[in-house]
Amino acid sequence: MGPDLIRTSRKWPLKLAPFLAVALVFSVFSRSLGAGFLNWDDPDNFLNNTGYRGLGPGHLRWMFTTCGMGPYSPLMWLSACADHAVWGMDAFGWHLSNVLLHSANAAVFYLLCRRLLTAVSGLSENVAEISFSAVMAALFFALHPLCVETVAWASTRPNLLLTFFYQLAILSYIMARGTGGESASWPRRQALPLFFFLLSLLSKGTAVTLPLVLILLDVYPLGRLPSEPRRWVDAGNRGVLAEKLPYFALSLVFGAAAFMCQARIGTIVPMEKFGLASRAAQALYGLAFYPLKTILPLDLLPYYQLPEGFGLFSWGTLLRGAALTGVTAAAVAVRRRGPVFTAVWAYYLLTVWPMAGIFKINEYWAADRYAYITCLGFAVLAGAGILSILRSGRGVRRNLLLAGALAALAGLSALTWRQQGFWRDSETLWRYALSAGPESWTVRNNLGVALAELGKPAEAREQFFRAILVLPGKAMTYYNVGRTFRDQGERKEAAEYFRRALDMDPGLECARFDLALMLAETGRLSEAGALLNMRNGGTNDR
Repeated sequence: MGPDLIRTSRKWPLKLAPFLAVALVFSVFSRSLGAGFLNWDDPDNFLNNTGYRGLGPGHLRWMFTTCGMGPYSPLMWLSACADHAVWGMDAFGWHLSNVLLHSANAAVFYLLCRRLLTAVSGLSENVAEISFSAVMAALFFALHPLCVETVAWASTRPNLLLTFFYQLAILSYIMARGTGGESASWPRRQALPLFFFLLSLLSKGTAVTLPLVLILLDVYPLGRLPSEPRRWVDAGNRGVLAEKLPYFALSLVFGAAAFMCQARIGTIVPMEKFGLASRAAQALYGLAFYPLKTILPLDLLPYYQLPEGFGLFSWGTLLRGAALTGVTAAAVAVRRRGPVFTAVWAYYLLTVWPMAGIFKINEYWAADRYAYITCLGFAVLAGAGILSILRSGRGVRRNLLLAGALAALAGLSALTWRQQGFWRDSETLWRYALSAGPESWTVRNNLGVALAELGKPAEAREQFFRAILVLPGKAMTYYNVGRTFRDQGERKEAAEYFRRALDMDPGLECARFDLALMLAETGRLSEAGALLNMRNGGTNDR
């Protein structure tokens, strides 16, 4: 890599670098185009759902009022409507949209990094080192294996849309307030960032963190606020805070909507079931998880479960807590000599808290898809490191460091290509999760469902029985066992397991309906009618 290629902005290879980078991202993720829909949220979201399949008043009303599987995401439903209109239910087209959105996120991130690195370094945005470093940062983000879950799984479309508009909000905010933006008009200065913020909130509620991130950017690198928070209320600084009021208002509204959506479908875990100490321990595990996986992205799984012996005072929790405390203390200590590291760590803490477990949603304590937006700062840090190397001179050490950075990107690309292979179909995904992760009810049950759908009821039943051994109290597993017997024509055994599922969970309507249907098919109409009359707590008022 000769110095002219990097240092001369007129050289065409460098001008083409951003486009080549986006093309590289698309090509690396092209393996996802051969994947299908998965038996994990995709059936409820897309395959068995007709609410998004049209643009009539009823469809639009549904898109903007439904909670779906939990997140409030009208834009996801609109994008799904477009995919269905163009591709029908051909999984190729849906995955193509995801890969294109991811490539677009890489392009926007390049533009954002170029602005940020310009502000950090004090150099002109047209300096070749800035552009090259921004390209490397964008590749570090977009080629990382942590992105695979978000890109290869159709149901994670909200993360792609959220990140796209979240970045555009930050980019438009910086452009109107950084160098050259002092004379920006009111629409460009206020309305445009706020509009992109609204779109990000309509994609997923975790965008509520943006106002805090904008204040962080005002402190560094924009320098619009002093580093001491007590001085933010000074007369000269109040206007900077006041312009965030519309952002905080939107965050409050959409944060409440997101919470109510999760509460409506029953995914919020109550405090009596998962206490404050457990939530604190989960937060420590989750906060340490994403930086560690960014550095060493191995054994990435679709489903993570807390290890045995998990607790606030377990050794694993205490070690992670000590590490997080140490990194935070270091970030504070070097805030004057190394403000980039301090700002990146602050960005991570500001954006990760909705996924940290304080508001406990479902059984998840960590997920690769949560890293998609929270770890953007680490890619900026990588770009700042590349810029520092480029400005250090033309020696052998500099060239070796650049070669090492390129080798790291090649390694990430290889891991990403490999990881996509595990998301090809449901059976492959859950067999991989079994081989790479600990024993899990979720994984065993989902693998059983996949095998049943492939016409392998005996193999599926074996997985369900293993799931029962892991977690005996799940009524759905007994229902799934009953389905495998039903598919093989063994009605007596099927009815037994449907009854056992209903005994464990009288509200499991799929088991009640299937059992009633089997009774009706054998002429036991009165028993079937009595069973259906037991719905809704033993009454049938309708």
